[in-house]
Amino acid sequence: MLSTASFLLGIVAAEVSDRCCHQNKVLRYQHISRSTTVKRVTIAVFLLFLALMCSTASTNAQPTQPRKYIAFRDDDVAPFTSLEPLEAVNQVHIDEGVPVTLGIIPHPPREGQEGNELLQDGPFHTYMGSIASNPLFEFAQHGYTHQDIAPSPEGPSEFYGRPYAAQYNAIKQGQADIKEAFGVTPTTFIPPWDNSDHTTMRAAAALGFTDYNTDFSLQDIQYGYLGGMRIEGGFTIGALNDTAFTKTILEAQNVTEQFLVDPHADTLTFAYHYWAFTDSMGAVDSHKIQQLMNFIDFLKTKGVLFTRLDRSTVTGGSEAASPSSSVGLTVATVGKCIPTPLLLVGSVSAVLFGIYGSAQRQSAPRNKPKHK
Repeated sequence: MLSTASFLLGIVAAEVSDRCCHQNKVLRYQHISRSTTVKRVTIAVFLLFLALMCSTASTNAQPTQPRKYIAFRDDDVAPFTSLEPLEAVNQVHIDEGVPVTLGIIPHPPREGQEGNELLQDGPFHTYMGSIASNPLFEFAQHGYTHQDIAPSPEGPSEFYGRPYAAQYNAIKQGQADIKEAFGVTPTTFIPPWDNSDHTTMRAAAALGFTDYNTDFSLQDIQYGYLGGMRIEGGFTIGALNDTAFTKTILEAQNVTEQFLVDPHADTLTFAYHYWAFTDSMGAVDSHKIQQLMNFIDFLKTKGVLFTRLDRSTVTGGSEAASPSSSVGLTVATVGKCIPTPLLLVGSVSAVLFGIYGSAQRQSAPRNKPKHK
């Protein structure tokens, strides 16, 4: 493309030179100097060079492959539970520089417990407050009580089949409790046990949630929008049993490979429960923690970007960027009028060629015109 541009510029320069040479025969009797003609040739060719260079650069935009994003989701974060496993798993994300969305249960069932429970467990409230401003952690809402009070055909559920008003009020109260306790208004909603219904989605959308994350099966991962709220699914990793835990990590690697070649998906969520990273005695299991670290390192080798579900923090890759709002969006570079070295050299050569041709023609002997 560049060599063609230089060749065309050379032809244009030569043509301009011929026309100027012909014009000189007429202007000879008007005593126009040879230097004036050379200047005109130079200016004309230079303007042609700028026009062609800008045209070439602006049409040279190349599409790139859609970026792939990985999100981690930690469910069942709640007061009056052991903090050690939660702190250990969160530390992995801090050390790896990978964001995670924490699914908080605002009001876990406790006999005689009233009011905002997130304020009533001192150590839990202090710890969560200490990471609330860390951009790696998103505070999401994981139901309200996380009680199985509305079983669904797919299993236990807190919301399935309940009236709109009941679902709306429960979600609204949980959202208010999280804001009161940590000064953060959650914008991601995660239904307990990943079971809910269309009414739950409508209630969450009406309350301003922008992401609704649930665990679809691998064969039924679907992406879409409802009232401006993004609906997406993921894959669950981790288990209390050691063998089952390792199996889920291996399966997650296979899911990742499928996700990377799927042109219709831009984000994959891996959900887990921090309490699954414990041993049979309830203590933090260092082997499971190491497996999580190894899995994150595996993902890093795939060149993916890591994001919170609310899309406010993205890490990894050569640069951070906000995930596209459309699945499979390709990014194109906007062309700019910026000269490349090779094009510049070719164009300068064309200008010199035009000047040289003009000078040669003007220095050649001419026959005197005959007077009538």
